Amino acid sequence: KVRAVSRTRDFAAEFEVGNVLAAFSANLQVSQDNSAFRELTGPVAALGEYRFEFRLVYGVEKSGALKKDQDIGMYVCRTDSSRGSAFAKYEVQVLNREAAKHRKLSAQQYRAFHEASSDGASSWGWCPSFEGGNPIIGLNLTKILDSAQGWLHHGALRIVCMISIVMGLDKVETAEVESDAQRGVCESFKALLDSKHFADLTLKVGDEHIRVHSLVLAARSPVFCAMFSAGMRESQEKEVTINDLDVDAIRELISFFYTGDFKRETLENDDSTLALLQAAHRYAAGPLVKKCTAALSARFTVETVSERLELADMIGCTVFKEQCLEYMRQQMPEVQETAAYERLVERRPG
Repeated sequence: KVRAVSRTRDFAAEFEVGNVLAAFSANLQVSQDNSAFRELTGPVAALGEYRFEFRLVYGVEKSGALKKDQDIGMYVCRTDSSRGSAFAKYEVQVLNREAAKHRKLSAQQYRAFHEASSDGASSWGWCPSFEGGNPIIGLNLTKILDSAQGWLHHGALRIVCMISIVMGLDKVETAEVESDAQRGVCESFKALLDSKHFADLTLKVGDEHIRVHSLVLAARSPVFCAMFSAGMRESQEKEVTINDLDVDAIRELISFFYTGDFKRETLENDDSTLALLQAAHRYAAGPLVKKCTAALSARFTVETVSERLELADMIGCTVFKEQCLEYMRQQMPEVQETAAYERLVERRPG
């Protein structure tokens, strides 16, 4: 069968407005030909032939004075003149010093942006200067300038801007018969695991005993392969004792070794994901490590990232450690103010 696959390119950048009051007051750029609003141009996404700009909008009086109690807005504008529509999905996130208070707004689907010279829509977003447009509800200059509200980061307003643009469609031929055959293999191995037929090895995890097949583990894990190949005690006694890993995580790891799958709900909270990451890293299940670190890094906050870094360093998971460090580099002033960061520095001063 033939499957249509879209090619997309993504762009992400941070829009930082320092000395907010002065920047807003001095700016004279009118928004959407509406003299009641002005706008600041932020990050520019140049992807292939397409060019998009993020713009921050706020209200002003006829005298030019700022309307501090009027909600601000953000929108995305296509500014290139390449012919034809560009389909894009976008997101903005206004950062608060408390991660739980971030204001995140995102388009739920890809929209058509016409070239800038056409009569069609080339701008979309949450913008009060649009005819009938809506702002970012509840976020105005009065609140932004109030340091107790948490919107200023060392005096700067910070907004993360992201956009994904469809660059084209490809047709991919897939072998349906092969897919069915692979699914059949996975189902057969799951049945083998469930039945315990011909199981020749016991994993002792705490008080629980899990019967498995040493050949399957050796084929799927270089760690188990080395253990069973080197004449180690475990290969002689047909028993492996694991005292420092979670039993549910080990069960999911074993399921992954047999079927290439695991319970997706395991990744829905940090505790179970961290437990699975430790097990997957210990036994070199690379694809599973990647899924765990992706889930964890998507939920980083300034309060938790230091603890995640300490764990990554402790278990020697380089990929996860780099993800932690990258997040910390982007949020370092806020991270340094947390108790978790202080504990990290005390315990691991290097």
